[in-house]
Amino acid sequence: MKELVKVLGASGSKTKSTGTISLQIDEHILIDAGNIFQKYEKDTNEIEHVFISHSHFDHILELPFLIENGFTTRTKQLHIYGLKDTIENIKTFMFNNHIWPDFSLIPLLTTGEKSIVFNEIDYYQTIDLGTLTIMPFPANHIVPTAGFVVEKGEEAFILSSDTYITYELWRIANENKKIKHILVEVSFESALDGLAEVSKHLTPHLLDEELNKLHRDDVGVHIYHIKESSYAQISKELKEYPNLVKFNVDVLPEVL
Repeated sequence: MKELVKVLGASGSKTKSTGTISLQIDEHILIDAGNIFQKYEKDTNEIEHVFISHSHFDHILELPFLIENGFTTRTKQLHIYGLKDTIENIKTFMFNNHIWPDFSLIPLLTTGEKSIVFNEIDYYQTIDLGTLTIMPFPANHIVPTAGFVVEKGEEAFILSSDTYITYELWRIANENKKIKHILVEVSFESALDGLAEVSKHLTPHLLDEELNKLHRDDVGVHIYHIKESSYAQISKELKEYPNLVKFNVDVLPEVL
């Protein structure tokens, strides 16, 4: 089977041993930029496309260094994709010449082209990048957030991004038979359902209820975005809730 995902970072916490969210879906294409440099195996100047699910810091924190590191030799523009709100937040609060230089105004030294190109995307807009297509869909989070369907030939996966109780994720997973893996966030242990509600995240208990919406038995379900303080309890709860056991839910491995 073709490699669908390589995990560069999948934690909801930044620690000595964990990195926040970044998934490599092609040699030159990433989803989110929370943890790139520890695990990306080639020259990061080769990265051309980064899809940002939303503007929370754990999903964007290495974007400044992605364009700054090796800038004098970079020959490829860095295309950053996100919802309108996401792009506006990144431009206003990060690449603003106060927190970090506005690299969209600084041309590449090697080619004279813009070094950063910001691309606003809409829900359900399919972006074709040759080796794969990626389609954003609505997640249920406290800021505008996109989940993603990534298709590579006849195989696909769906990524929830940060979300609370949702419908679209499961509708799409039920309808698109190419999807063989569901990557769904679970941030807190079930005793923190109240915190999950106000911050719009999931727990094992909530995911157990969400899985009643999944009407397939031929997909792998993998959780990510676990907060470090909840990791041990969540791992225990994966063996306790009936739907989590039924679907053999596991923690997202390094490679799918």
